[in-house]
Amino acid sequence: AGPVDLNQIARARRLWPGTPVCLHVMSYYPRHWAQQTWDQVDWLLFHVDAHDDLAELIFECRARGKRVGVVWHTSAAVGLLLPYLPHVDFVMVLGIAKPGQSGQPILEEAIALAETLDRVRERYGFEIIFDGGVNAATITRIRAKYVVAASAVLRAASPIRSAHCLQSGALYEASVA
Repeated sequence: AGPVDLNQIARARRLWPGTPVCLHVMSYYPRHWAQQTWDQVDWLLFHVDAHDDLAELIFECRARGKRVGVVWHTSAAVGLLLPYLPHVDFVMVLGIAKPGQSGQPILEEAIALAETLDRVRERYGFEIIFDGGVNAATITRIRAKYVVAASAVLRAASPIRSAHCLQSGALYEASVA
């Protein structure tokens, strides 16, 4: 991976005007990146096992009018999520073993966690985001309002058709190449 190019945030905003820009901060020290992007993003997602004080960071997001969430991966204990559930807008479940590497198979443990979170989300008021392993074959098993499906769309023979298939929950076709 090369250096982080924060100019891509402005590019995303130009490409999709009116759409909230969400920054998934893949760092043990997310405060550094939050401070550099306060004025550029609308939503921030921080890994639940970050070394910075997430309670303080979540409060700062709220004070700045940002929506905020926590991110879980199989490398972190599920129990780390509990203190944050009443205070976040989103819980992102990473559905693959190696975040940042596209095209991996989905993890059953991640699907199970998304199902559990779906059962309690109304009590706490958060939405679920699922990232990784999302494709036409797995979309019907994923309990999430938002999904991130980079390789399923970008590597498809017909990216637009693939995106539509995922948006519809694969209701209208069995598979997309």
